[in-house]
Parts: sequence; C-alpha cells; structure tokens
Amino acid sequence: MGPRLKAGLANRLAFADLLRGLAALAVVIGHYSILYLTEPHIISAVTLGEPTRAVPVPEGLASILSWFNFPAIGVAVFFLISGFVIPLSLEGTDTRAYFLKRFLRIFPTYWIALGIGVAALFVSAFYWSKPVPITTLDYIGNALLLSNALSYTRSDILSVAWTLQIEIKFYLLAPFIYMALKRGLLLPVLLCGLAVLGVYWNATALCDGVHIACWDHYRFGVRMLWFDAMFMVFMLIGSLFYAQYRKLLRSWQVIAGVIFLVGCYQAAVSAAPLPELATDRRVPYLWGLAIFACLYFMRDSVTLTRPFRFLADISYSLYLVHPLFGYVTMRLLMAHGAPYIVALPVALSLVIGLATIMYLYVEAPLIAFGKRFSKAWFGARKNGKVVVPEAAQALDLPAFHA
Repeated sequence: MGPRLKAGLANRLAFADLLRGLAALAVVIGHYSILYLTEPHIISAVTLGEPTRAVPVPEGLASILSWFNFPAIGVAVFFLISGFVIPLSLEGTDTRAYFLKRFLRIFPTYWIALGIGVAALFVSAFYWSKPVPITTLDYIGNALLLSNALSYTRSDILSVAWTLQIEIKFYLLAPFIYMALKRGLLLPVLLCGLAVLGVYWNATALCDGVHIACWDHYRFGVRMLWFDAMFMVFMLIGSLFYAQYRKLLRSWQVIAGVIFLVGCYQAAVSAAPLPELATDRRVPYLWGLAIFACLYFMRDSVTLTRPFRFLADISYSLYLVHPLFGYVTMRLLMAHGAPYIVALPVALSLVIGLATIMYLYVEAPLIAFGKRFSKAWFGARKNGKVVVPEAAQALDLPAFHA
C-alpha cells in the first residue's frame, strides 16, 4: 500500500516537477539571451566588468518581450509552486521537522552556489581591474539570506537571491496558512493580502509619487517588506490551489480567493518602491498564473520523461549557479574573441554540469539526510502526537525560487 501511495502522489504532482524544470530553463535562457544582450550595463554591474555594446531590439519585439518576459514568468511559476507545495509538505509533519528540512533544502546548496559566485566575481574583477566592493556585513547578510534587512541597496551577491529571501519569509508564514486552510478558513488568507495592501497604501498615501523615500517612516520594516510582502501575497494563490487540491475549500471560494489575491498583488505592485519594475511584475505574473493553472488542471495527464525529470532535479542548483558563473564565463570568452553564439552554449553547458554535480553531491544527499533525521527525531508518533504519512514523507519538491 505504501509504494502505491507514493507513486500515486508522485504522478499527481508531476505537473509541479515539470513546471519547475521548465521555469528554471526559462529563467536561464532569458537571462543569457535578452538580458545579456540588451542590458549590458546590468551584466557589468553584477559581474564587476566592463559593459559591451547593447544589441538594439526592434520596437515591436521590445513590446512583445515586455509582455512575455520569460525570466519573470519563470519566477512567477516558482512562487506559485512554493505556495502549492509547502502546505503539502506540512501535512502530518512536526513543525520542527518541517523547518529542519526547509533549512537543509535551501541553505547548503545556496552556500555552495554563493561560494562559486564569489569566486567568479573575483576572477572577473581581477580581469577587468575592478575593486570588489563587498563588505563583511554584505557577506554575512548574503550567507544568512538577510541582505535586504541589512542594506537598503539589497546588495545580493547572487542576483537571484532576492527570491530566496521571500521564500524564507513564506516558510515562516506557511504553518499558519496551513492551519487556517486545514480548518476550511479562507478569511485569514484573504486578510493577509488585505494587510499587505494596507501597508503599501499607507507607505505611499501622502506621497506625490511612488518611490523609496515614501517608505522611510517604516525604517527597518521597509527593508523587510518593500518587495517581499507583495510576492508572498502572490504565493498565497498557490496555497489556494492546494486547498482546492485537498478539497478544503469549495470551488467558488477558491475562485473568489484567487481573484481577490490577484487584485491585492496588482494593487501592491502599483505602490511598490521601484515603479519602473512594475511592468515586469504585472503581465508576466498573470502569464505565470495562467500557465500554472493550466498544468494544474491537466495534472492527471502529465507525465515526466527522463530529460524533464533531470531538469526538474537540477532546477534549484541551476537557478542559483547560473547568474555570476555564467555571465562571467560568457564575458571572458567574448573578451577573448569568441562570438556570442559560441559563448552561450559553452556557459550553458558548464552551468548545467555544475548544477548536476551540486544536485548529486549536495542536494540529493541532504534531502535524504533531512528525511532520515526528521523521522528519527520528530517522526511517526501515536497517541495524539504527530503521525507522518508516507505520502508526506515522500514529498520534497524544492521551493523557489527566481
């Protein structure tokens, strides 16, 4: 009965594995193509290198790209997957075991990627004769995924780490959301969205325009809330899909809740501190929601072939290691005369190889260790205590991330 239960759960959740693999690939390809070619000043700032000349994009294509921003769509899908999967991982699980497994799932792999990124950064800075303006506080903040709490500049060494900081905060909120949904309560979830919208409105209500200075009266709070809270609202949409999946809420409640949270998210985007980024956070996130919803409702017919399983397995490591290592590799190759058409597949091959090694020797062993340790210390107990079902033990989709 146990193996059959595990297989059934895996089959029903294959859509999430498929999505996270494709989302990771969309982020990487989007960064290595459109961003790398059209925003060289961003690449040079991230890698401490010299910028190249931007590749001009026809006006019509630029308009299309603003509507179909692949990295932003990939991030939106990651957030929804997390919102859906994290409540599942809480089912029948001791909260201490939940936090232990989340820690082991996120931090060790992130630390490896951070070390690789810092090494690539120093290589780039040395090649271009640039200083490395990273302070001890920056290293500490990045290692603990608290850079947005320690710096107004959000000095993330890995450019994708901002999403992990949001993930960590959602992990803290998730047990309360799970308890509410388990009792069939929708209102607490909606109140989260309403509270975030109220904070954003209060931050900008007395301002002529929306900018960071409007948030100054929040002091420390702005560093923790200025972006993170609105994305956590978006992640709650995934949690409503979880409630629909487990039949904890009626269909009309889920539909109404999704519409309400989408409205809260879109309104919060309008009041976010950096309005110039609003375009990347509006329509692409609607596309991400549409893609997630379509695959969710088609989940019974989704199966994973070996290439997509591989991509899903390495997706977290690939997501982390691709920015600095890949950008620096491409820049150095092109600086030595290699054309972009050569630098791209070389960098992509190297980051996929690195991600595979990280998955095999860091991620997979720690996932197994987390399950064994959690079961040994906080596992199946009877007489009114926690009992961990096999299906919940088998579930360990990595949350994201982009």
